[in-house]
Amino acid sequence: LLFSLLSGLHHLLFKRLFSDRFASLTAIMNTIGDDFRHKERLPQETHDEFGDMAKAFNRMIDSMNESYQELERTVQERSIALQDQANAFHQTQLAMNALQHRNQLLLESLGEGVYGIDGQERLTFINPAAASMLGWTSDALMGKPIHTVIHNAHADGRDDSESHGPIRATLVDGQPRPLVQDIFWRRDGSRFPVEYTVTPIFHDNRIHGAVVSFRDISQRVKMQHAHKQEVRYRQIITNLYHIAFADDELSTQLQKGLREILTISWLVNQSRGAIFLKDCVSEDLVLHVQQGL
Repeated sequence: LLFSLLSGLHHLLFKRLFSDRFASLTAIMNTIGDDFRHKERLPQETHDEFGDMAKAFNRMIDSMNESYQELERTVQERSIALQDQANAFHQTQLAMNALQHRNQLLLESLGEGVYGIDGQERLTFINPAAASMLGWTSDALMGKPIHTVIHNAHADGRDDSESHGPIRATLVDGQPRPLVQDIFWRRDGSRFPVEYTVTPIFHDNRIHGAVVSFRDISQRVKMQHAHKQEVRYRQIITNLYHIAFADDELSTQLQKGLREILTISWLVNQSRGAIFLKDCVSEDLVLHVQQGL
């Protein structure tokens, strides 16, 4: 009976002092474990091992809560910074798109031809005016070695396919070359005179390509040729006038006049000719002077 009584008292004391307190502490710890930001903490009114354990646990939870709050503030600050960066990037992207659109409109509205090449002379961009003048579409030219496509000869007829022309020279030495007169070739095989400028493209102090701006000067060349021809005609007429009124024999006048006439540009391929006079009596044509016959 005494053993039974002592066992019962021991069970009651153990349950009251340990089991119930452990159960209570476990329930509170489970609640805090689900969310350690919870304000509830372990009771630490006792001065035994349970009180010490509660104090240690509460300090750990408070420390974790402070760390979490600091982490949360850091994440929030980083999120705000990232959002600001994203907004700034978006604004920059919008500005770049607007600038690219304006540049595209500018290139498309230019009457002059503009194209760009990389260091291997491959086409990187071309505006519609240039493609139209060359008889190509932009897509058909993109990535092609533009030098061999449109620039094979000089204005004086020299073939430039194997030599370093002004564009190639700029890719080598990085020097701009303004107002170069030359010949460009169209897709159909015809050619036309151009005046162009070459501007190098630098990146990190290295030549990465060039921009070529050109215009068709066919009309100007035609007008210059017509002007020179007119000046030459006037000079020939003036010379014939002086020959006609010079104090020379008729045969001498005709010989000098024939030489002047054979210098006319549309007779440039003819190095020979003659002047006949009609006999007033027989009405026959009589050869008086000739050259190369």
